[in-house]
Amino acid sequence: MSVRKYGGKWGYHFGYEGARYRKQDFKTKREAVEAETKAKNKIMKGFVINNKSSFLDYYNQ
Repeated sequence: MSVRKYGGKWGYHFGYEGARYRKQDFKTKREAVEAETKAKNKIMKGFVINNKSSFLDYYNQ
């Protein structure tokens, strides 16, 4: 598990196949753990998480 507290907020970070994923700004550790689990599941199912893609790209996936 890679959930930590960053400056008073909770967040997660992990790597998968050479790419790093990070998100923070969760109020509780539980929220961060749940979000990390969901992100890992999406990645392993082939869903690409990319913050640079447009909403249309996201919608079309």
